[in-house]
Amino acid sequence: MNHLIDMNDLNPRETEMLSYCENLGGQTMPIELVVLFRAASNIPDNSKILEIGSYRGRSSAAIGCSIKGTNKKLYCLDIWRNYNTQPDNPLKGDLKKDNLPKTDFEVIEDFMKNTDWLDENICHLRGRTVDFIELFADESFNMVFIDGAHDYNNVSIDIDFAMRILKPKGIICGHDYHSAGTDVIKSVDEKIINNPDIKIKGIIPDTSIWMGIKD
Repeated sequence: MNHLIDMNDLNPRETEMLSYCENLGGQTMPIELVVLFRAASNIPDNSKILEIGSYRGRSSAAIGCSIKGTNKKLYCLDIWRNYNTQPDNPLKGDLKKDNLPKTDFEVIEDFMKNTDWLDENICHLRGRTVDFIELFADESFNMVFIDGAHDYNNVSIDIDFAMRILKPKGIICGHDYHSAGTDVIKSVDEKIINNPDIKIKGIIPDTSIWMGIKD
């Protein structure tokens, strides 16, 4: 978990991924996109990946670049709503920042445009985590990335859901473990970082991505 990523020593596929993602809207930093790309690359073929909170598809595309042409499948779960109307919007109502889409339709249109090339490697699930709790079987996913609602209650629901559907040795990870994400930190510390049953865990250096391996 403490391995440093050298952004000057990327392989050609990682460089190509960053080139594609750099013009997509979103707050995921390039180094964080590399983390997700590598995590998705390292899980077995025929794996299933769940992304909770896809928004405009920046992180989805990074994962997608890793799994395109394989038998892995990415499930993207999001409400796809106007980000500016959400209570945990860190941009605090400034639509000029990041050129945020102004309507729900523009949000999902942006996501589809940014990820439609994934074809059979992607599945869209519109709604909230609680809407899909009964849909997925226990221990059926190999990786879950959490970047949905950032309040304590929703982060905790997402983590509990992820731990239930993850296979043993599956990867659970999430975004926004930083000074502005106090609710994220509180929930992740309680359920992942300070959990003695999760032996491999930590924060990826120079990122706000937290990660753990289910025992």
